[in-house]
Amino acid sequence: MSSEMPCQSNVTVGGRSILIGLFTKNVTWVGEAIATFGLILAILGTLGHRQQWVPASVAIYITTAYWFTSSTSFANPAIPIARRLSDTFSGIPRQDVPPFVLVHLLGAAMAAAFSRFLFED
Repeated sequence: MSSEMPCQSNVTVGGRSILIGLFTKNVTWVGEAIATFGLILAILGTLGHRQQWVPASVAIYITTAYWFTSSTSFANPAIPIARRLSDTFSGIPRQDVPPFVLVHLLGAAMAAAFSRFLFED
């Protein structure tokens, strides 16, 4: 196991002293940003090397991110918006949509910036 994994888990799941104010109904905004960051990075990295593997890399990443982040891997601003429109148990409250969208956009922007450094040709 890498040294980053326990630290990330601690920060996003049990690190209340580090993340005071970032928890709302057991949703960790940092976990959402990390999930989105990784998804965009996986897509950009795969696009640069094996475009035909993008669907598989997205599926694999979402499956693994579900387990290594506190996110349920929304990782896409459209998902909280759609879930807000749902009148089922999986719907989310209106006040939670803007933070989801904000952290998804932040995670995506950080991944795009980091990918320029990581995948520079």
